[in-house]
Amino acid sequence: VEHYGLQKISLIREFCLKTGVQLRLRDYVFDNVNKAPIGPDDVLNIFPVVKHIQMPIADASKAFNAAKNSIQKGLLVQAHEQLKEAAYLFDRACDDL
Repeated sequence: VEHYGLQKISLIREFCLKTGVQLRLRDYVFDNVNKAPIGPDDVLNIFPVVKHIQMPIADASKAFNAAKNSIQKGLLVQAHEQLKEAAYLFDRACDDL
């Protein structure tokens, strides 16, 4: 840390932002070699950190685009069926996410 000119508190802050960990607000002592600076009681919450995921689901995307086209043409019954099919295909492909 000292070799690169970083502050320890800045490093902890970046770690928390990247991993979704929320720590209790207090003065942390990093120089004590006998005790860890952060304990289980200091962790208040853990938030999921997800940037995005893009799954190429061609069949579901085609059904969704067909439904959008049907809506623009005023074919609402057909659009409803296409949307149900698209939702089913998206659900089947993305169920485990």
